[in-house]
Amino acid sequence: MAMITPHPRFPLYPFLFGLTIGVSLTNIFSLLLKPSPQKHNIYLKMFTNLLSLQPNYIPLPSILLNYVPEQSNRWINLGYWEEGGDDKSYDDACTAMVNLVKAKLTKVKHDYIIDVGCGNGDSLKHWSKPSIGINITPLEVTLANKNGTCILGDATDPKCFLEIFNTHPNKTPVICAIDCAYHFNPRSSFYSNCKNFGFEVVLTDVILKDGHSWLNRKFIEFACRIAGIPKDNVKTKDEYVSELKGMGYHVEVQTVEGVFSRFANFAKRQAEICEDDGLRFEGLGSAIDDLKSKGTFLKGCEDAFEYIIVVATP
Repeated sequence: MAMITPHPRFPLYPFLFGLTIGVSLTNIFSLLLKPSPQKHNIYLKMFTNLLSLQPNYIPLPSILLNYVPEQSNRWINLGYWEEGGDDKSYDDACTAMVNLVKAKLTKVKHDYIIDVGCGNGDSLKHWSKPSIGINITPLEVTLANKNGTCILGDATDPKCFLEIFNTHPNKTPVICAIDCAYHFNPRSSFYSNCKNFGFEVVLTDVILKDGHSWLNRKFIEFACRIAGIPKDNVKTKDEYVSELKGMGYHVEVQTVEGVFSRFANFAKRQAEICEDDGLRFEGLGSAIDDLKSKGTFLKGCEDAFEYIIVVATP
């Protein structure tokens, strides 16, 4: 699954890019306020990495994430690795994330699934009921249609849902979205559209942990904006739930532990595999280096963010 509205300069994994910058800038500023000789070199390396980013920088290309012989999948999400699940394959982890969402579908009535932000369509093969994908990226829509049915559209535009709704009269859909809702611009319009149609929503999202200082939060919002993630989508759990309740939703939120850190472990291992197999000499050296650095940065994201599953019913 992909971010549904990729930033034009960072088409793959813009969210991870934003997290990297946010964590880096926050740590750098903390160093200025409270100098620590032990951490000086680490923060200096972070700062150097930020300065070296180029306009054509492409973080975490899916070719590396899915680099396994004889595998045709094109997943691009963080995956669910479970406790002690570091030995799990990326394909299994991404499938497990879909299964987490599927388990929540028992709570809502539906005849079919609208899979918003379905990326390259791998998730379309795993739903237990008929599904239709929506994605805003033409190339991903083309690839997704090899796995199922996907239309080109923007989840914040009600016409997108209306087109599907009118072709499936007398049937009730549920809206699912994995690793993309935080990228909707704005996410509130997406939720409002679903509410107006009477759709129930089950999705994964990211929220800000409580306790951030005003300054830290501003750095994180700035980083997310660079990555194409609207500032208004950066919310704590209380803010998130309050917004949905204000729209008339009943809301259930479940935290999924370890998503960032375990993906980081995978990224490190995957970079080593790609290195050992000589991909650096196939023109992917900078991508491998990026994969390694993101593994390092994402380790710290567990302290800043929570990964959640949301069930919102009108």
